[in-house]
Amino acid sequence: MINSFFRSIFIVLCSIVMLSAQSQPDWVEEMPKDVEYYYARESVGVRGLSEEEYKDKANAQALKTISMQIRTTVSGQAQSSFKEKTTEEDGAFIDEFESESSTSTIADIQGAELFDSHTTSTTYWVVWRLKKSVHAENMEKYVNSAIAQYEGFSYMPSSDPVQQLQYLIPAYEDVVKVAGVPVVFEGKNLKTEIPNQISAILNSLRLMPDGETELTGQTGYALGEPLKVIVKADKNMNVVDIPILFSIESGELLFSKNLVMSAASGKASTKITNILSRKSVQQVRAKIDLKEWREDRLSELVSFENRLNEISRANSVLFTLDIKQVTQEKIAVITVGNDQSVFNEETLKRMNSVFRSEFADVTDFQLADEMLTEPIIESYKRDAALCSNEECQIQIGEKLGVERLCFVSVEYYPKVTTVTIFLRNIAKNELELQYGYDFPHKEWKERPPEKSNVFKRALSKAENAEEKYKNDDMKTEEYNDIMNETGPVINKYNEAIDKYNSRFKPHKDEMTDDIMVSIPEMVEDYWIRTNPGRLTLNCSFRGVKGEFNYLGTNRWFEKTFEERLPMRDEKFLEGSYELDINKLGYEKYHMRFDVAMGEFPDYDVNLKPKRPSKAFFKSFLIPGRGQIYSSDADNRGRFVMGLTYFVSTMACVGGSGYLWNDFSKAKNIYEVAKLDYKNAVDINDVSSTQSIMSAKHTIMSDKRSTAVLVTGLTVGIWVFNAIDAALFFPAEYKGRRLSMNVSPQFLAGEPGAKTKLSWNF
Repeated sequence: MINSFFRSIFIVLCSIVMLSAQSQPDWVEEMPKDVEYYYARESVGVRGLSEEEYKDKANAQALKTISMQIRTTVSGQAQSSFKEKTTEEDGAFIDEFESESSTSTIADIQGAELFDSHTTSTTYWVVWRLKKSVHAENMEKYVNSAIAQYEGFSYMPSSDPVQQLQYLIPAYEDVVKVAGVPVVFEGKNLKTEIPNQISAILNSLRLMPDGETELTGQTGYALGEPLKVIVKADKNMNVVDIPILFSIESGELLFSKNLVMSAASGKASTKITNILSRKSVQQVRAKIDLKEWREDRLSELVSFENRLNEISRANSVLFTLDIKQVTQEKIAVITVGNDQSVFNEETLKRMNSVFRSEFADVTDFQLADEMLTEPIIESYKRDAALCSNEECQIQIGEKLGVERLCFVSVEYYPKVTTVTIFLRNIAKNELELQYGYDFPHKEWKERPPEKSNVFKRALSKAENAEEKYKNDDMKTEEYNDIMNETGPVINKYNEAIDKYNSRFKPHKDEMTDDIMVSIPEMVEDYWIRTNPGRLTLNCSFRGVKGEFNYLGTNRWFEKTFEERLPMRDEKFLEGSYELDINKLGYEKYHMRFDVAMGEFPDYDVNLKPKRPSKAFFKSFLIPGRGQIYSSDADNRGRFVMGLTYFVSTMACVGGSGYLWNDFSKAKNIYEVAKLDYKNAVDINDVSSTQSIMSAKHTIMSDKRSTAVLVTGLTVGIWVFNAIDAALFFPAEYKGRRLSMNVSPQFLAGEPGAKTKLSWNF
């Protein structure tokens, strides 16, 4: 019995082995053979790797193997003949490029295809193949493209380095992709000729600093002045449209833009919007970014890009930043209320704790020890009536030994609860900021509650934690902490939506909850107001009124307001804005811009005058458009005139179309009558059909005349509308009106008088 059992087990195991051996493809043991193809077989272990990871690894190895095969099978005679003509350094470059080809990706080896794959419990097997004829075609394509680009470069004038580089960089890129084949043009080995030409062009350019290169900044703040460079060519000529890349050599910084095109002046600049690292010395390098002229930016050609970086690095500017650390000022936060029946001692303590926490997270202040502050605050019984005056606040600040006091007053009234935040400088005895936040006691918001930045951050944080926890990348304790932190914020927003949907009137307790949830937003808003950005808008006209539209989500900030231009270093809250300007005699101006804390954006506002010539062409294309273009609030008559021209012209166009269609029908009827006349045989039929034909011809002629008349009228109105748009351009737009002048002219030596006709713009 036992023997038969073991025999059965043995038979089963043998069957499993045989089946597994049978299921394994033949190519695992023996590589496929086909003289028309390059084959590569690779295997990788699957343990500890995801399916995507081990497949990518095996595919990369197989493609590298194909590249090596290509290199070893290509005849080396022609190649070696060119290496004999190069320097040792040039030969090193060639070897480097050939090595690059051996590490090609799927995108670089065009035409390579997956032949088969096989997976076991421990190993992933893969076979790739590349048809030799396809590879030969690819190489021919790259060679021809490189030669064509280089030939284009040879026609470019030496005075235009940008055009030269626009040909050379793509040619260089094609050369790098050529595996094992020399690239020759007029006896020149382009694998060495092209990089030499690129270096020569860069050597003819001078990238210089346009200001100081040693600057001072503070961690957590923007750099006070921009990093500026200028590009010059031979004979001190400015170079336009050169891409300048600002990259971090050491430290951690944020740029407004790290890639900038040189302007007509040859200048390029960027701003450091935030210094993140506390390193005492940080460096930024500015260099010409040759990679911007690549044709295929998606493919990875590491050695190619490294070589470009080496070439451009030789002609670069290094900026050094001396970083000072911000001295944190000590601040105390106290929260008081005016109605103990609504906001009792415990409620105000909870509010104060949340305010402290947010001030610690959002601001640069150092919070005074709560163990020391609470007894002093309690001595004033958290009564707003006792603490709101200046003398009391200074006394509290001095007792606590802080530089600044953040005083939060929560005041309940029948229709609104107001939270007012005061920032008082104790040492200077100054009130630096005071701002109030209203929470109305009325039906829930007229609009659905907006998704605040606080809610968005909480939601994003919760979603990321959920994803990481699902993938076992986060511990349970850490996940629970994040959920406990973000849950109240998310839930509060969802409750607000529910309340809005039911037009819910909040209870006093719920008003307290609303304030508690809004504290992070209030502190963030308060900090932004304390540290606003500064905006400069340059305008050639003084006193121009601009209408600003705030596009951010700050619910306490005025959405639309007006300011006079120009303005310099005006305080603007962080966010996105739209600016609209309507000035008499000028086209409507619209722009969108962003302001961030610590930044100093500088914009030019260029108003374009309305012109008669432009009005003429607008009306010539669309009747009445030129009159509407020249209208404004003080000149509504032109707007009405424009509509009149448009409606009347379109009516004439419609009428003309109808009449020509009517004429076409009459012509068809006439042609039928004419055919009847031609086909008539009997004398009576001839007479009657002739009369009918004559009558139909008269009708047709009348309809044609009417259509011609209306068409002429349409053309006349259309043309006159265009002339009217220019000729009667508003006189208020001084110096830009088109006028006609007819005057007699008497010329010496000639009898009689002549008339002079002049047009003035």
